[in-house]
Amino acid sequence: MSVVTRAYELSELHEASRALQLLRSRSLVATVAILGEYFSTQKRQILVEDMHSRLEGDLEDLAERDFIGTTNPATQCTAWVNKGILARRQDRQNRQEYYELTAAGQNVLAFVSGLESPRAKAIQSRLSALTQMLAELDAQTNPDRSARLAHLYAQRDALNEHIQAVERGRVEVIPHVRALESLRDLVSLAREIPEDFYRVRDEFDAVNRQLRKDLLEGTASQAITLEEVFLGIDRVEGSEAGQSFSAFFDLLVDEKQRLLFDEAVASLDDRGLIDQLASRDADLLRTYTSSLRRSALPVRETMTTLSRNLRQFVQSRQFQQFRAMSEKLDQIQRLGLQAMEHIGHDWRVPVEYEERTFQSLSVSRLKVRVPDEERFDGVVEELPLHVLDFEQLRTNVRESEIDFEELCEAVNERLHDGPATIGQVLEEHPATQGLASIVGLVLLGMKHGIADEGHEILSWEGQFDGVQRCGPVQRIRFEEEISGLS
Repeated sequence: MSVVTRAYELSELHEASRALQLLRSRSLVATVAILGEYFSTQKRQILVEDMHSRLEGDLEDLAERDFIGTTNPATQCTAWVNKGILARRQDRQNRQEYYELTAAGQNVLAFVSGLESPRAKAIQSRLSALTQMLAELDAQTNPDRSARLAHLYAQRDALNEHIQAVERGRVEVIPHVRALESLRDLVSLAREIPEDFYRVRDEFDAVNRQLRKDLLEGTASQAITLEEVFLGIDRVEGSEAGQSFSAFFDLLVDEKQRLLFDEAVASLDDRGLIDQLASRDADLLRTYTSSLRRSALPVRETMTTLSRNLRQFVQSRQFQQFRAMSEKLDQIQRLGLQAMEHIGHDWRVPVEYEERTFQSLSVSRLKVRVPDEERFDGVVEELPLHVLDFEQLRTNVRESEIDFEELCEAVNERLHDGPATIGQVLEEHPATQGLASIVGLVLLGMKHGIADEGHEILSWEGQFDGVQRCGPVQRIRFEEEISGLS
């Protein structure tokens, strides 16, 4: 790969990655300070109401120190959701909405945490574990029968030798320092596993979007997707992310594995090793299996929900309606392009607009206003009181509001001669507010009148220009006195 090709790939990543967008934004400091404090391994979801309530005071403190620009919790949370840092989801069991970090948000917090406390050295336990894993992988992928037997015999001999040494009373224990290093390395690995859940959930959403896109497009992939869905094949769970997570989830709910982990942690705790870790690392290990299950269950629910919704989308034939709508939109776009070719490239729509420019000012030009320090040395002038003109006030109201009181009186007066339509009401009481009176009568008719078959032509005079206008409306008949829209 050439340097230029690699540069183009990184440029696309630079523009598309939500994590990189946050890292180069001005709000990085406040965002990491808040979300890093709110979310942890033990607390991965926060109810919307609790999040807003907790944010209120913290945003004010940060805004006073110019770390953030807004003090509105809902606005700030919406901004984080739009940037792809937070996700707002709903718990289907109790119908409550909550926030949780996305994969991009988790990556940013992990990156900053790594900058704060980088790994100081390559520990012996990590190199030893890496060597053993590579040797085991090499042996398990080797199809040669003799090589496999040699590897198993070597393991058997090493195990027998170790058993004999213990039987002779020689129990070798690794030094305390190495044990503590290994334990810290295990904590680091344990933290990475729940972080993968964010990435897996995002992958499920991407798979779901791609499958729905395949259904809407008339391609070969549409036929394959339809056939597999009707045959009961789960495309979401069958994806690479789905298979990987399903295998991990099956291991996670294995009671034998859980007991093995918890017993090992309890044994290390009895020997005092767990207490020598940082408090948050010790709490992580002691509650790891239960917190891991809590983190995995929402991902499992997301996978099953997406699979169920995709099946319903196909079996209910909704995808055909969406595809027809998509084809119509494409047709409209093609017609628009054809019309532009006939009009010509120099065609312009005459639009008048007032250009406005924003002038930014330095923060140093702002001055604090202290009301207690202000003094008024002049004479306070007492203005004369004016009598309120109710007729003028009524005129002003009529210019902006429909006078339903006048319209109700007009309808009720006309009803003295029997039932009447809107047109018959206007014959005796013309529309004093022009079109507004017509709209008001139609609203009253829809509320209190009876709709008849056919239409009638209504005419009125413009309230401000005096121009005579007319138009057809459905025939509506009033039979009883009315008192307003209520």
